[in-house]
Amino acid sequence: MDAYFSMANINCPHDKFFKSAMADMRVAREFFEHHLPECILKTADFSTLQLQPNSYIDPQLNLTSSDILYKIKIAGNEGYFYLLCEHQSSSDPLMPFRLWQYKINIWADYLKHNPNAKKLPLIVPLVFYHGKYRYKGSRDLKDIIEAPKSIIEEVLFKPFRLIDTHDIADEKLREQHWSGVMTFVMKNIYARNILNIKSTLFEMLRFIIKEYGEGAYNYSELLLCYIFNSGNLESPVDFIEEIKKEFPPKVGEQVMTGAEWFRELGVQQGMQQGIQQGMHQGIQQGIQQGMHQGIQQGMHQGIQQGMHQGMQQGMQLGESKMLFRLIEKKFGVLPLTIRVKIEKASDMSLLNWSNRLLEVDSLEELFEE
Repeated sequence: MDAYFSMANINCPHDKFFKSAMADMRVAREFFEHHLPECILKTADFSTLQLQPNSYIDPQLNLTSSDILYKIKIAGNEGYFYLLCEHQSSSDPLMPFRLWQYKINIWADYLKHNPNAKKLPLIVPLVFYHGKYRYKGSRDLKDIIEAPKSIIEEVLFKPFRLIDTHDIADEKLREQHWSGVMTFVMKNIYARNILNIKSTLFEMLRFIIKEYGEGAYNYSELLLCYIFNSGNLESPVDFIEEIKKEFPPKVGEQVMTGAEWFRELGVQQGMQQGIQQGMHQGIQQGIQQGMHQGIQQGMHQGIQQGMHQGMQQGMQLGESKMLFRLIEKKFGVLPLTIRVKIEKASDMSLLNWSNRLLEVDSLEELFEE
């Protein structure tokens, strides 16, 4: 006990005495049996009571406060008794907040050591006060929040409000206009082909553009860019054509800047053929070479050759799209800046990037000069 509560860890005589006394399980058990509510006493297994080594006090308060944490089984589950001892002479008006803060820290520490945990242990807090004057501060967090009591009860100590897009009907979203179209897009962003919801989407966008004119252009562009970058588009070319038909020229300029080259180069077919045929032939060549030179070396060279062959074929119908798809297969959805960078690159740059693709682990490494 003396080793645990060494003088190096003691900040005042009250702290030393309190911790030393409560480290004795006979003292601790009797203390809790007299001060805990009946519902805890009936379910707590005091034979499992164990002192824990951690402290959760704010370092700035360790001269006036000390704390002790005990682990114990409560109703068969791991739980904790947290005892905060206040040595200051007067009550702290923010004590309810401090106590919640310490409990949050205990839970954070628990999750750090139990990363796979799906639930949190029960923490039973107690504050032991022995100041010069009677404690007059509030013990309820609700008392120190500046808001009507009815609102506090409704929003603070009830289950949190959940906005699940799966539960919101499209008809309701149409009524919300600005936030409605945002929610609608995010609700459907994982659709197999997001063009299937274009009718409702364009209807909602047309409405806010009609009502607010150019004031809605930037917002519409933001939504369309998000769809282009994160949605599943079976035909990006069709998506661009639909935008051009449905909206004023200024709307979606950034989207079309990063995507217009798909149509101009006629690359969609070349990309598919280049990847499928190039990768297929490359893998086969890799296996054949592996029979003579080793599977690993042959597969690596074969895939690389296949990517080159796929790139060459893709270049004939649209070399930029080909490289874009290859990079996307490795690193996922690409930001718009990368798309534009690939579009504007020279043939030599495209070739260099394709050569390095198998060897790099990040987009930064691939495009570094």
